[in-house]
Order: sequence, then C-alpha cells, then structure tokens
Amino acid sequence: MCFLRLVPLVLALVVVTSACASGGDAAPAPTRQEPSPRSTQEKKTAETLPVVDVAGGKALFISKACIGCHTVQGMHEAKGKVGPELTHQASKSLIAGSLPNTEENLKKFLKDPIRAKPGTLMPNQNLTDSEVEALAVFLRTMK
Repeated sequence: MCFLRLVPLVLALVVVTSACASGGDAAPAPTRQEPSPRSTQEKKTAETLPVVDVAGGKALFISKACIGCHTVQGMHEAKGKVGPELTHQASKSLIAGSLPNTEENLKKFLKDPIRAKPGTLMPNQNLTDSEVEALAVFLRTMK
C-alpha cells in the first residue's frame, strides 16, 4: 500500500527530470489526485442531503405548522408539546414509536401518517411528493 502512495511522487520526479534534461521545454504531465476518504464521504453526504432540500425542508417544517406540535432543540420556533420531540430523530430506531426508522418509512409516515400508523394523532397534512422529500431530508439531518 505504501508503494502506491509513492507512484505520484515517482511520476512527478520523472517529469521534472525529463523537463530539466530537455532544457525545460517539456510540459509537466498532469497528475491525478485521489480524493481522501473524508472528502469522498463529505461528497456523498452532500449528494444525499442537498442543501436546497434541507433548507426547503426546514422552511416546510415551520410553514406546515409542524412546529406547533413538535419540539426541536436549537430551533426557537419549534416548541410544540403535543407530538414527539424530534431533535435526534435521525438517530432514533423508530419513527412514531413503532415503525423502523428507514427513509421509506419516514416518507410513508409523512405522506399519510394515519395509514402508516393507524391511531396516530398526527394529522395528514396532504403533502406533495416534493414536500415529503424535502421534509424527509431535513428530518434525516437531525442526528
């Protein structure tokens, strides 16, 4: 594995040496830089959770009156006491106390709470598919 890390260095050395030997006329060969595991993870996170959807989801969370029933620490608007506290919803194992916390279940619950969990007190907000997607993205950021 250490040998593979040396390959770009050796290639750069060869390019510099050949450029010096030819009087400096040779153009340096382009080098390919491998992304670090962290930058790859950050890119995946950014692709998975688009900033626009997170912001849009937060705006919907406020405008659709979710804040009237739910509390979210750090969101001064969200001080509701009727529904569950959602600060760490993405880290919880269950949605609405009984559904496994998966993206699919979250979207089903947001789209039609009563159908997803009969007996729930959460009303159907008649959300569009794009509103469900935006709210789900926002709620998945709450870890």
